[in-house]
Amino acid sequence: MKIKFFEKDGHINPEAIYAGIYQFKIGLLNDNEEKYLPLYIGESYSMLLRCSNHLYELFHNDPSYFGLTEVDLKDDKLQLIVDIYEKVSLEDNISNSDRDILLREKEMAAIEKLMPLSQNQTNDNLNRNRSAIVKEAIEKLKLRNK
Repeated sequence: MKIKFFEKDGHINPEAIYAGIYQFKIGLLNDNEEKYLPLYIGESYSMLLRCSNHLYELFHNDPSYFGLTEVDLKDDKLQLIVDIYEKVSLEDNISNSDRDILLREKEMAAIEKLMPLSQNQTNDNLNRNRSAIVKEAIEKLKLRNK
């Protein structure tokens, strides 16, 4: 699996260090990015930091967290894109509590809109059936390109 990590013009997008809503998308390596499927949506005061942790957990501990398998991680036809969904500008004097509430609201709006494969649509919890859902979605992607 190839990974594009906050890539912008061949470099890391410097906006990723800031607060916002991020997304993980999965697709076939040579497909147009518009064909990629939303896999996971999250929020953080530092998207770059949080997503680095997600990748570490995904590749070194548990790929099933996002509904993936070890086979998926080794599949050279797949690509995982980690990208900014929405950068959130925070006021200098915003409290941590207010920041967390704002980020959470924006995360929920993104989940409801994008309906990521590994999460429930009514909250940010992981779907119990995510492994089967993601497996089926990946199989459909591969069939579509045959």
